[in-house]
Amino acid sequence: MPPWATPGNVVPVYVVDLFSGNAPLATFHNAAALAVLDQTVLHRGSFTHMPFADDAFALVTSSLTVHNIDGQGRKAAVRECARVCRPGGHLVLMDFFPYVSGYESTLRELGGRRLKELDWFGVMFGSPTTYVLVATKPVA
Repeated sequence: MPPWATPGNVVPVYVVDLFSGNAPLATFHNAAALAVLDQTVLHRGSFTHMPFADDAFALVTSSLTVHNIDGQGRKAAVRECARVCRPGGHLVLMDFFPYVSGYESTLRELGGRRLKELDWFGVMFGSPTTYVLVATKPVA
């Protein structure tokens, strides 16, 4: 069982967003609806320069966000996700099909292992195909 799925393992959830097309208040409303408002910490910022220490989190996720960044910025964002993920931790990156192979290449360059690509045909937004890339950060 992954560490984030352990019963009773409730920890803060840190959210990084530019909040350019949405408002922090909407995120707080969503957290309240899920009864996790007390565990939610919002940060306004960029996915390419996150305000966290190296190896800070056991789980790092991104859902349909990295593709919004330009080419080199996407690579920087994936590297940043890996930087803040602790050794043995997991990265879960969900995005549109054309972008996921680039994320996988970047993670392989960083030594990512147990990379698994899950295809979700039309599950979210219908088209293009949405993929989920799951990786484990190597333990030194």
